[in-house]
Amino acid sequence: MSTHISILNVLAKNFKHLDPTFLSELKHFLESANDLAAWDPETTDFATVELSAVAHVRKLGLDLMRTCIENQDAGDSSITSDGRSFYRLPSSRRSVMTLLGQVDYTRSRYRGRGKKNSLCPVDETLGLLEGRVTRPAGQLAMSLISELPLRQCQEFLHEAGGMMPSVSTLQRLLQETHWAWQKIEEDAMPVIRAMEDIPKEAKTMAVSLDGAMVRLRPDEQPIGAEGSAPSTGSNWREASCGTISFHDQDGTTLKTISSGRMPEKNKLSLKHWLSQELAAVVRKQPDLTVVTIADGAPDNWSYLSHLSSDAEVLDFYHACTHLSKASEYAHAKERWYHNNRHILRNKETGVTRVIGAIRGLRDRAKTATAKKELTVILTYFRTHRHRMNYAVLKAKGLPIGSGIVEATNRTHIGERMKRSGMHWGMEGGQAVLSFRSLRKSKRFEQAWKWIVKEIDTRDPDNDNWKQYYEKKAA
Repeated sequence: MSTHISILNVLAKNFKHLDPTFLSELKHFLESANDLAAWDPETTDFATVELSAVAHVRKLGLDLMRTCIENQDAGDSSITSDGRSFYRLPSSRRSVMTLLGQVDYTRSRYRGRGKKNSLCPVDETLGLLEGRVTRPAGQLAMSLISELPLRQCQEFLHEAGGMMPSVSTLQRLLQETHWAWQKIEEDAMPVIRAMEDIPKEAKTMAVSLDGAMVRLRPDEQPIGAEGSAPSTGSNWREASCGTISFHDQDGTTLKTISSGRMPEKNKLSLKHWLSQELAAVVRKQPDLTVVTIADGAPDNWSYLSHLSSDAEVLDFYHACTHLSKASEYAHAKERWYHNNRHILRNKETGVTRVIGAIRGLRDRAKTATAKKELTVILTYFRTHRHRMNYAVLKAKGLPIGSGIVEATNRTHIGERMKRSGMHWGMEGGQAVLSFRSLRKSKRFEQAWKWIVKEIDTRDPDNDNWKQYYEKKAA
């Protein structure tokens, strides 16, 4: 007992900012660490040692954070804020979510005369998100929310980090941080783009966009849509993804920047994002060869054809899908398909020869149905023939497929938003897609700095936040 008191006295004398409770915990930690260091492999496996070490470090860390928070509490009998006086109330306990888990601390409360709500100066020094989440913990949670459904995110944070947020806390955190991002995205993105480097080996930049279906809630409508949501059946609508990818002289992909958007008429938000990205890259490196790639959807090309590109490319594999449909009317359809696929991909006059082959099938067609379908396919190839010079594109090391944007559809939308039973509101869906896009593009760290800076300005009287608080109170 005397040794215990002696050690605490020495610690207290040399570490004046640490309270007796923490010093006692520190002493216990050192004793436990000493015992762990002497572990015997014959009686204890290392997994047990590892888990015990993590538990002790976490417990000490939580107590250290409690001490740090409580040290900020001056305990004054009264304070002044915004020119008004506040008198002290009895202290109360509070819990916050940190990277190490839940920290419980005691803090002073103050109330002004005639006021119902109390003021807690210590809480305000912590810069909490959604009232109870520290910023590092919030950043980790948002990274996970972009990857996992909220319930799985909650379970992972508890199992791996000792945090215990409710699903509703994570939902509110997503709403608050996305609201902040919406308000500053247009200001933040030019700065973030300016900080990024274009790969030194890059010779080509490919610009692409594509759509993927996502299920909305029954009462939700795409942005700009006219009419009402369907009264029966599933409300599936087309979301969209865009990519800017950089390729070396051999066509190898070096880097990809991507964005996902919830359903919107004419994909206006996505197109705006792509235009901004393209302009930023061209300003930095104007000598890059710019290639636009997409499937044959008219809306895609009504946008892409107005960009200043060096080459327009119809995705080769979509072209092959139409070629396969045409082969159904050939005598030896498999041979016809593979022969014309090879010609289309590898011969400089490939598209002209393939158009001739399809025209021959149509002219020999014996039914009106066959003639009609082959005419549609023929029109498709004629419409896009200037985008099908695949042999020339390949010889220049340029991409001929839109596989990158299609993979982005799967990673941004398919893997996160099309799990069993999922359906989305427009706001919640865009929140997830925005942060998922930032993470996949390796921009989340920089974006987070802007987000927390904007959250510092949150106030019901701030125009950026007035509507947020009104919706929250509704």
